[in-house]
Amino acid sequence: MNQITPLAAKFRRLREHLGKSRPAFAEMLGIPPTTLKNYELGYREAIPASLLLTIYNKPELANYANYLLDDAKPLDTLGIMDMQEAA
Repeated sequence: MNQITPLAAKFRRLREHLGKSRPAFAEMLGIPPTTLKNYELGYREAIPASLLLTIYNKPELANYANYLLDDAKPLDTLGIMDMQEAA
């Protein structure tokens, strides 16, 4: 059984918040769509730091870097609702 990490779940919520399909978001990140799918579904355990740096260095995504990295960051400031907060 695969376990989806909190970071992987945030990647999916971010992609959905941006209104991007997996292929479109993967293209923005410079990774194959299957790799993004594997991250989102927990088939790959770790999301590499290089991918987080890619997000940080892209002007259209840089504002979301803190959301991905900081569990304490209020998610509602980005218009993204965390599943734990919804409960």
